Amino acid sequence: MNRINVRWGFGLLAISCGVSASGATLSPCRSEFIESIPKITEASGTNGETCFRSRLGVTVCRVKLDGNPEDGTTSEVIVSKDGAEFARWREDADPHQLRQIEVLSWKAKRPPKNRLLIATLQSESQGMGVQSWLVSVLDLDRPDTRRVWRTAEFSATGSVVTSPFKPSRGCVLLQTEWTTRNTRSGDRLFLQGRLIDPFQSLDLSATVFSRRFDKSFEALRLSEPWGRPAVYFKLPGAN
Repeated sequence: MNRINVRWGFGLLAISCGVSASGATLSPCRSEFIESIPKITEASGTNGETCFRSRLGVTVCRVKLDGNPEDGTTSEVIVSKDGAEFARWREDADPHQLRQIEVLSWKAKRPPKNRLLIATLQSESQGMGVQSWLVSVLDLDRPDTRRVWRTAEFSATGSVVTSPFKPSRGCVLLQTEWTTRNTRSGDRLFLQGRLIDPFQSLDLSATVFSRRFDKSFEALRLSEPWGRPAVYFKLPGAN
């Protein structure tokens, strides 16, 4: 059975020792570290499966579960390597989101290993379109370990970014969440982010970005391709 190490992204508070967005630069991860894996099949509505295949002999498929599983799950992600099953897990996601999956090949520099990042959309609200993604990172040499995070928005070019502190060490994951904060003018909505190193070679626990959801933020969010959170935090004075 796979050992799952879960890190939940909810309930975090912005703290004064965190790094503010002012002056910060978040850039997409360089191609030498990250590569999008091409899609080979795509589900239609709530039927079929969405699959990806990499040059490393790895296949990733997200499929709908038939019937009504006792655990309430609706879909399953299956990872195969060299024709054999490598990892498998179930998810309680909206069946209509089977096509909403990103698969990336992530090369770690220290230590030099190949990892796999799989992001699956779990749900999306009406109105603002608030999303919930499940991001899994697997070591392709160790099928018994899967690290998992939840994030509000995800994209290959906006959630996997070059570390602003040690670019030579590779890339990190930008995890985001929507939170309500009490201000002098009342309760206000903020998008909060933090940097995570899935390979645990950098301590980024105090790195916190925060931006208030106002008219300028709303306009930026609508003008950018959906789900590019790095863009929201790289502007000077965005807080």
